[in-house]
Amino acid sequence: MAIIEGVRNPVKGYYQSLIEHKTLPGPNPAADLSYFVGKQGKRKRTERAARFSREEAPQLVATATALFPR
Repeated sequence: MAIIEGVRNPVKGYYQSLIEHKTLPGPNPAADLSYFVGKQGKRKRTERAARFSREEAPQLVATATALFPR
């Protein structure tokens, strides 16, 4: 989803800039791309990334240091 938004946002901004400068009349053609994005664009972000607890932090640092000393 981040890749789609990374492409869509600059395109939307470009057309919005053209409309603001009165180069392009009418609505923004990139304003509603839900047809092209599909069901992915309608998903809500309910999943959260797994986080380490404070108790797990020292073990994580020790493991990372042992495997990747740099």
